[in-house]
Amino acid sequence: MKNFFKVAKVSLMIMMCALFLGIGIKAEAALGKVAGVTQIADDVDEKNPGKYAVGIQWTALPGAEAYLVEYCESGKNFIGTTYQYGLAAKNSVVIPGLSGGMSYDVKVSAVTLAGKEIADQGAPSDVVDVVTAPSGTVTTLKQSGAQAKKVTVSWTKIPGANVYDIGYKKYGSTAKAQYVTTPNDVSSYSFSAAADTNYIVDVAAARKSSKGYVAYGTGSQPILASSLPKKITKVKFLTSGSSSDPKAGIVDFSWNPSNAADGYEYAIYGNNGKKLTSKSITATNPKQRVTINNGKLKNANQFMKIKVRGYLKLGKKKVYGPYSDYCWFAKYPMSVKGSIVNKSNIADGYKISWKKMKGAKNYTVYIAIGNGKMKKAGTTKGSSFVIKKCGSAPLATYTTYRYRVVANKKAGKKTVKSDTTWSSTFKLTTTYYYY
Repeated sequence: MKNFFKVAKVSLMIMMCALFLGIGIKAEAALGKVAGVTQIADDVDEKNPGKYAVGIQWTALPGAEAYLVEYCESGKNFIGTTYQYGLAAKNSVVIPGLSGGMSYDVKVSAVTLAGKEIADQGAPSDVVDVVTAPSGTVTTLKQSGAQAKKVTVSWTKIPGANVYDIGYKKYGSTAKAQYVTTPNDVSSYSFSAAADTNYIVDVAAARKSSKGYVAYGTGSQPILASSLPKKITKVKFLTSGSSSDPKAGIVDFSWNPSNAADGYEYAIYGNNGKKLTSKSITATNPKQRVTINNGKLKNANQFMKIKVRGYLKLGKKKVYGPYSDYCWFAKYPMSVKGSIVNKSNIADGYKISWKKMKGAKNYTVYIAIGNGKMKKAGTTKGSSFVIKKCGSAPLATYTTYRYRVVANKKAGKKTVKSDTTWSSTFKLTTTYYYY
């Protein structure tokens, strides 16, 4: 029986030793696998101009005295091109001396040290890809498309970029720009825009890792890009002719300007609907005045209509917004002249005549004393009219009168008048005859 207890005691001691030995072995192999390796912002290699750096961090591991950081170009599997950054004393590091627009594989292992040497090394982390920003800058940015509420820009691809970062904001706005990173390697991008609006746009080449980290390159020079011009509204006829010639092919208009337009295109049609002329113009402030000087409008004795649209210049081509509604207009009637009916009796009045205008329904004649307010003398469907009164007063001798002829046209529900800025004068004198 004593032998049995002795054997049992020895066996128990052996088991306890084995247990403690097992615990000791487990303690020595306690370094686990590093987790949470991610790229962080640090892409400037201050000591090596022209080179790039990559910042990484990971979750600190209990028992680790340092960390071994290894990296290589992506896809090399740490064979033949493996670089050891070395030992990091804490759970983050910056790897310098890298090339731009590249992807690298990184892994991190926890270690214990014996002096400056590695005594023990845990399992390496999962391999994580990190990226550096492309070294090239976009220099070919341009607007390549425009819609009513969309702007498209394009550029030449940059080596090493697999995404691009687009920044844009309304021109003149003090708000921060909006930034969006393209989903893949493209050479154009469209963004939603407000109608008839200018934007400042820049593009930076970038490289994105599989974990979503983006390393941004230098942004391009900003450009001005615009959505399509809006429909032009409130086109208004102002006057026609030169300073001394109502027949000259000069016509002045105003309209509400487009914020986005580089210029405008007008088209003018005759009373019969056939196009007379069209042309592109540049107008700095069309709400005040736009002067159209076109030889095809010289001696145009008819009612006409004009429509206007804004355009953008995209390289060598133009893209257009919608046309305005038509604005009917007419120059001053041609060949307006006057003469006294009876030189011996001014009561017979003063006869005004003119050349009939195409599209006119009738004509209204106005008269005033000097520079006074014009008063309606009468309306006729013919091509002449005799003025006998100015208001309620008969015409008087040795008085300067001013008269005007206005052609009228019915356009829809509106009555359109010819140019009302021109006038002529006459003065009546009596001639006496003696027998």
